[in-house]
Amino acid sequence: MEKKRRIIIAVLLLLSIGNFSRLTNNDNIRPIQFISIFVIGALTALLIANYSRRLQRPATLVAMPMLA
Repeated sequence: MEKKRRIIIAVLLLLSIGNFSRLTNNDNIRPIQFISIFVIGALTALLIANYSRRLQRPATLVAMPMLA
């Protein structure tokens, strides 16, 4: 489930970056450009939080049978 969530967030981030790069460049920022920038920031924050949560979890130890 966690892996699917990361993949979905990454795909949405790529789509939002592609949509933003498709917009024409002006000196002033239109509302749709502001929303695109906000969504890119929010998705990036979610992705970073997801990876940092994954790195903070302690590694699970697997019990190895002792050879006698």
